[in-house]
Formats: sequence, C-alpha cells, structure tokens
Amino acid sequence: ASDHEIKVELKLDGDNLLISVIDQGVGIPKEDLDKVFDRFYRASNAVDQQGSGLGLSVVKLLMDAMDGEISVASEVGTGTTFVLAFPTCVPSQLLVAT
Repeated sequence: ASDHEIKVELKLDGDNLLISVIDQGVGIPKEDLDKVFDRFYRASNAVDQQGSGLGLSVVKLLMDAMDGEISVASEVGTGTTFVLAFPTCVPSQLLVAT
C-alpha cells in the first residue's frame, strides 16, 4: 500500500466546473502523455503497476459524451494531475420545449 495522498480539487472557472485529481506517484514520461487516453495503452514506466490500460480511455469517452474535456500534466518522480472540465449550464438551458 502506498502512503501518497491523492488530492481532489473543485473549482468553477467561467462556464466550466473543473475537477482536478492530483497524485504524488511515479509520474508519466513526457513521450507517453499524448497516448494515455488510448485504449489498452500503458505508460512505459507502469510495468510494475496493475491495470489493463482501459480506465483513462473510458473516462475520455465519458467526458466526450458530456461535452467535457480531460487534460493531463505530469512530471516523472513528482506526480500527475488530471483535470476534468464539465460545462455548466443554467436551469433555463435544461428546459425542453413542449
């Protein structure tokens, strides 16, 4: 078991609700960052970590379905930050004409 914290931050930014997930893990190498949302992709330094490489691709599909975005920033040896940006709407935008 790891003793590293995972921090979750919520923030309203204009028309978006931002959810940041920040860890202090091994980090993702720069050359792997553009591939982390591909199905079955595993970072080159994740050999000793469990997983199938599906999780982030599913999150990306869900964010796309909700007109949201997901981004990643990482530094090897320091950790990784994922930011989920959900579009906000006012109640009048939720009304459907009948």
